[in-house]
Amino acid sequence: MDILVCLGCNDVYNCQRKRPRRLPCGHNLCSGCLVAFFNTDGSINCPECSTNHTVMSPARVPINKDLEELLGVHAGTRLKGLRAITGVNSKPKQPQLRVVQYFESSQPDELTILFGELLTLTNDVVLPGWWEGVNKQRQKGNFPSKNTQIIDYGPLDPLIFWRKCPHNLACGHPCLSRRNEPCTQQCQELVACRTRCPLNHKISVPCYSIGDGQQLSEESVWHYCTTSCDKLLLCGHQCRGTCGGCFQGRIHHSCIEKCTRLLICGHQCSQPCHSQCPPCQQQCQKRCRHGQCNYVCGVPCDPCMKGCNRQCLHSSCNRQCGEACSEEPCKEKCPKLLLCGHPCVGFCGELCPPFCRQCHTKKLTEFMLIGNEEEDDARFVLLEDCGHTIESEGLEGWMQQEQEEIGMKACPRCRNPIVNNRRYRSIISGSLQAVKAVKQTDICRNKNNCIQDIIDSLR
Repeated sequence: MDILVCLGCNDVYNCQRKRPRRLPCGHNLCSGCLVAFFNTDGSINCPECSTNHTVMSPARVPINKDLEELLGVHAGTRLKGLRAITGVNSKPKQPQLRVVQYFESSQPDELTILFGELLTLTNDVVLPGWWEGVNKQRQKGNFPSKNTQIIDYGPLDPLIFWRKCPHNLACGHPCLSRRNEPCTQQCQELVACRTRCPLNHKISVPCYSIGDGQQLSEESVWHYCTTSCDKLLLCGHQCRGTCGGCFQGRIHHSCIEKCTRLLICGHQCSQPCHSQCPPCQQQCQKRCRHGQCNYVCGVPCDPCMKGCNRQCLHSSCNRQCGEACSEEPCKEKCPKLLLCGHPCVGFCGELCPPFCRQCHTKKLTEFMLIGNEEEDDARFVLLEDCGHTIESEGLEGWMQQEQEEIGMKACPRCRNPIVNNRRYRSIISGSLQAVKAVKQTDICRNKNNCIQDIIDSLR
């Protein structure tokens, strides 16, 4: 039995027109016999064992890459140095050869190989032109020159099949298939194309699409353009798609940048820009002297039911803490003295600003809202959320301005939401009620969307 000879035509395999193809039964046929023996019903009969195989197409019968490797070694006559290991248990991951013909060497330095012996080789067996093993029980020596006629392949290392195919395609590019797979039919190597996209970008296309040098139509290659789009989207971000993927700027991919829009609560949205802004998931900032809200910002707050503790020498509130105060903010000067000994620049009953008119003149006047900051009788308000000190007359006008969109009032200096401030509690409460209504609407909309998604999935 000669494994280098085709079972159909008795010709020796080669790596050109008579490539060995392995049938599912394990026997081999050359490419020509495979086509000749192919039946019209998509099957083929093995001439050795008569097994009928349904393969649908000769192209689906894989090339025996291991046998081709053996052909290459045989043609190159680089067989010296092969040393067999016989009569021992082979390791599972080592390639194996089964002796199918008795051979007795006439040379004292060559091996005598018995029929049925199992030859175990190292992984180097798959290297082009060089097989190497370790002889543990027999004398070392050169492998017989007729070795190709006395060995047949048994189970091989699975790693062999994951090696790349050593052949080049008709176009000259390397085959990207593995050894146990048919050679690539459509070469994916990118080659330069003469055609340019409407924006005059150079285009590279897969080799198979060009064929035998044929010129493709212009529009058929435009989508291969990989130049960055970089167009400015309506959201203000640059498009991260490609020129071809965006159809040369006609249709853009969804923006994947982080959304920086302000939510009604004053926090920035952290979702991707293309998606709808969901309810805020940050910790709610609402607090009072009795405690802090434990909900996330997107959930409506529960109003504090304890008594309001806002009082001064001139007035006191008799309502609950979560309601608008019954008394207007006191407009009298704060009677307290600061640590420096100078009078406070705030109002009676409010938190004292940390700056003194005499000691910290620059800090009190570095931010001008309406220009009253340098007057001797100017009063200032401390914003608890951001820590800025703002002149009261300008801040009051700022807080009473009409807003185009529903949301929390913000510090005129840093735009941080004003959520906690006793002096403007009534204005803040009005904003919170409007924001609460929007939050409830968002929650209802999200629930309806979830219910609709469940209904759609059950259809």
